[in-house]
Amino acid sequence: MYILLYIRRIRRLLYYGFGVDDFTVMENPSCIDPTDLTVADITTTTASVSWTANSSETAWEYQVVESGAAPAETGEATSDNPLALTELTANTTYDVYVRANCGTDGTSEWGMVSFTTLPDPIVPNYTNDFATFPGDLWITSRRSNSRRTIWDTSVWVADGILHMETRLAAEYI
Repeated sequence: MYILLYIRRIRRLLYYGFGVDDFTVMENPSCIDPTDLTVADITTTTASVSWTANSSETAWEYQVVESGAAPAETGEATSDNPLALTELTANTTYDVYVRANCGTDGTSEWGMVSFTTLPDPIVPNYTNDFATFPGDLWITSRRSNSRRTIWDTSVWVADGILHMETRLAAEYI
């Protein structure tokens, strides 16, 4: 099919036109996809997903799959928006699929957003209750000047830096 549209110039009666080829005219879908899928409040095992409903729908289906895995044909029903996601695995990338359920008008296409949960915190493999001073993994320092040797401990201050001398410092990590 070829359609010619033109604009007529009145003074000199010249015609300007342009052509459009290979296009399709389709009906609007009866159930519109949710848009603006957003993930927030991400922790190691939870997250919250929200979206914009583009019609009057109040019911949706959702799926949470590890990134790259194919979603199933149907999802879990929900009327919650935003939706709390739970029982996730730390440091894992997920794809969340959401689609509108429009009742007798069927369902929309799936919308998708990806996110990664936070990693588990790193817990050192040692403890020190400082029952004995200075305790395991800590040392005392020895300073000396021309007249005497002084055995003491270094000083930790609020900035998190160990101040051993005015010129030297070490940070506790």
